[in-house]
Amino acid sequence: MGQKILITLGLSLALVQWMLCDFSHAEELRFGYEDYPPLTYNENGVAKGISIDLLTEVSRRLNMTPVFVHLPFVRILHDVEVGAIDCAVDVYRSPDREVYMYYPSISVNPDHIYLYVNKASGLTIRSFADIGDVKVGAVRGYFYGRGVLERLSSNMVFVKSCCTLSKMLVEGRINVVLGNRRSIEFYLDEIGARSKVEPALLVSQVFSYMAFSKTLGKRGQELADLYADEISRVLIEKGEKTECE
Repeated sequence: MGQKILITLGLSLALVQWMLCDFSHAEELRFGYEDYPPLTYNENGVAKGISIDLLTEVSRRLNMTPVFVHLPFVRILHDVEVGAIDCAVDVYRSPDREVYMYYPSISVNPDHIYLYVNKASGLTIRSFADIGDVKVGAVRGYFYGRGVLERLSSNMVFVKSCCTLSKMLVEGRINVVLGNRRSIEFYLDEIGARSKVEPALLVSQVFSYMAFSKTLGKRGQELADLYADEISRVLIEKGEKTECE
């Protein structure tokens, strides 16, 4: 009887040690995110948002340890390129970014890019031709669809964040901005100014990805595919859609 107890205790201790060892060896991944509500944002030093919750759950399922790093968007692109962070959260796909990021085949969080106009300006914009020499605000480093920034290159004024862009538009410091619907309208609602602005022209549809740094080598592509597959499963469980290339 005593021998059986010792054997049972030995097996139990071995199981506990295995579980602790397995947890302690969970792969740590650094995810760079910006203030891009409601998907990602920083609240009192804590990462919040729809995509943060999604990545936390997916990382748990994959036995990964996510470390969320809050950065300006341009810094995220730089740090992914040089390997200071492993993954850029909710980035659009563009040819220049494909040089240093592994993109999965599945995208999340589809959005639309509009030209937003301050109603008090009296401007009517129904096509690019209507813009003339009017200045157009945008966030530095953002991708707004193929050829969009090139068409408006002489008009562009760049700022550091979508929050700044929204405030400038409402205050009339700039009367036209390029903006992704989710974040622009989030900030407009936050400051109670949705009625002062109108989405004048649909410019493009875009999709977000969880893109991994190519400094990780083959592991980067493996991680991109692993996260894409698990994200797809989580979203299907929730009854939500994903988009495949």
